[in-house]
Amino acid sequence: MLDYLRDPEIRYDLHIPEEAPEWNLCSDINYRRDTVGSFDIYKQLKGKYRMLIYSGDTDGAVPTLGTQNWIRELAWEISEQWRPYYVNGQIAGMVEVRQDETFVFATIHGAGHMAP
Repeated sequence: MLDYLRDPEIRYDLHIPEEAPEWNLCSDINYRRDTVGSFDIYKQLKGKYRMLIYSGDTDGAVPTLGTQNWIRELAWEISEQWRPYYVNGQIAGMVEVRQDETFVFATIHGAGHMAP
């Protein structure tokens, strides 16, 4: 994966500026606890775009619980209750839909924050 994401042609195709550092695993990231994050952007996007937010359910650095907490703080109406979703007959994660089906939060079972 690292070789793929570092490939100059792939970087070009993904519109990554040449001056941007090469893709690396998250070992050099200085994580810190922050209650704001990107919280406010969702309020600005509400009603303009459909949004999918996802978290790996085994992530210790950016835990699903924290994501769930700020989503709750948006206080958007739940359209579809928390439920499992399946891929090839197996539970792949959980999903909840809010705000008239325009905001979806899903977990990816067995993944961390490298879920993509």
